[in-house]
Amino acid sequence: MKWKVLVSSAHMQSRLDKYRELLEQNNIEVDIITRQQFVSEADLLPIVEPYHAIVCSDDEITSNVIEKAKNLKIICKWGVGINSIDKEAAKKRGIAIYNSPGAFSESCALMVFAYLMHFARQASQQDAEIRSDVWKHESGFALAGKTMGIIGMGNVGEALTRRARAFDMKVIGNDIKEIEKDFLTTHEVVMMGKEELLRQADFVVLSPDLNPTSFHLMSTAEFALMKGTAYLFNTSRGPVVDEPALVKALEGKKIAGAGLDVFEVEPLPADSPLRRMDNVILTPHNAYNTIEAENYVHDNTIKNLIEGLKNHES
Repeated sequence: MKWKVLVSSAHMQSRLDKYRELLEQNNIEVDIITRQQFVSEADLLPIVEPYHAIVCSDDEITSNVIEKAKNLKIICKWGVGINSIDKEAAKKRGIAIYNSPGAFSESCALMVFAYLMHFARQASQQDAEIRSDVWKHESGFALAGKTMGIIGMGNVGEALTRRARAFDMKVIGNDIKEIEKDFLTTHEVVMMGKEELLRQADFVVLSPDLNPTSFHLMSTAEFALMKGTAYLFNTSRGPVVDEPALVKALEGKKIAGAGLDVFEVEPLPADSPLRRMDNVILTPHNAYNTIEAENYVHDNTIKNLIEGLKNHES
């Protein structure tokens, strides 16, 4: 059987040539649709009906798209998060969803520590000052003895914990799911309620999935609980943070600063106050992006595609 596959993921499109021969060997014919940011429902509805599989990134695979895709057997997400896919609609149709769990855990943890180092030692700021002929000794702060509070103790949370403990930091955690006791004991992690975590942490790191329980998990009341010297880091999903509330907390010195890789609207609007704040470091939804992680996800996505379609061979 000849399988028709729509690749809407720009990430996957960039590497398709590497897999052309393998795809042909497995009777897979590929079409692509490209947009600057993500492919919308409106873009997908007129074209999706013939396809047996979709390889997507954060494209809008809504219930309407799934209903229109009469031949759809599988959805392969390039990456980890599947919040842009209507999972219930797919389940009703018997459409399998594949992704690459844990693929970006090490990359995201590394980005958080890049933010930490930025604020702790201000190396980039001092470099810029020297290049502007300013020779000034800036005070930083140590990480040893500080407390990292991690909300969402999944794969990213575990990767963060290992690094924090290596820096002699205390780790406290919060999760709606029960975490493996052996891991908590080995790394001396203390689990607690969100409110108490926010009161104690010097660094609050957000790494939950995006779902109804994590939407605006951090808003005005939560920022009010944090220390005035504490920092917030988010590499999970933008809507986990109530952005206007964060802006007010930063402007009012309720918290010391923030490191953000994700935003409620992406790309971050040109008029966002976050762009003007010197106590915020911004990256463009790029925490996942290491060569090693990307190579793994490319390979795993193609593997998921081939194996998923084979499961539907008559």
